[in-house]
Amino acid sequence: MSEYIENGASGLRTSFHASLDAGNRAARAIKFAFPHREDELAAYGEYINDKFDRRLQRTHERLIRCDKAVRNRAANSR
Repeated sequence: MSEYIENGASGLRTSFHASLDAGNRAARAIKFAFPHREDELAAYGEYINDKFDRRLQRTHERLIRCDKAVRNRAANSR
């Protein structure tokens, strides 16, 4: 994967593809537990993928952090 972005001195690596894979796995689990949320998950998936497509690669790390924050907030709001 050529989209890797080094994350400072920590050596952690993130990428669009890794984030996409994690998001897809999470979406499958959510669809299993909450099948009525499938349309919402599909719409959000299209939204975030469009954001990646329209942004420069160097900003993908920020998008990954934003996506993570959105998912955490959604998971914690009931």
